[in-house]
Amino acid sequence: MDRKIRLLIKGDINYKLLSRLVKSKEIYGYINTTNSIGELEGREDLLESIIEKHNNNFFSRGKKQITFKKIKYIGDLKSFSIVKDKSLVKIKVYIKIYGLFQNSSFETITKRYADKMGIYGWIKRTEDGYVDSKMEGSYDSIYSIIDLISKGFPKTNVENVYLEYLDNPNEFKKFEVIK
Repeated sequence: MDRKIRLLIKGDINYKLLSRLVKSKEIYGYINTTNSIGELEGREDLLESIIEKHNNNFFSRGKKQITFKKIKYIGDLKSFSIVKDKSLVKIKVYIKIYGLFQNSSFETITKRYADKMGIYGWIKRTEDGYVDSKMEGSYDSIYSIIDLISKGFPKTNVENVYLEYLDNPNEFKKFEVIK
């Protein structure tokens, strides 16, 4: 059996065609019609087939193709939907970041971005060497900061990011670095 992966997709998306292609397959995710960005999660071979069929069909009509990037967190998408604007949805997540954080100010830089993006919560380095964080904010801001974290900052090498959705996204009033 092929492994499960998650893709961040963007581009000229034919929503009806994509919905038809994922129907009755074990593909989960969403497509945001406001910014033509979405996520798809499922078996790698099925996702590759769906993207290829979409691009072949759409490209023949002179449209741009969907581009995609594999992202590291999987397991939290349970359905497939086309949404008008998911950016307004407030979410809360627990994030565990694995990698090398030698003499870096990873937490401080993350706090700076969180403050600019209106994200609340906390971040701390653990004794085991990874970084823990709980964050809440708009869907778009949370995924933007996760994308930044995944790429790493100077003097860091992020290897993996674990993401878990949490309930009650109104717990925090500010973002802080816990020492």
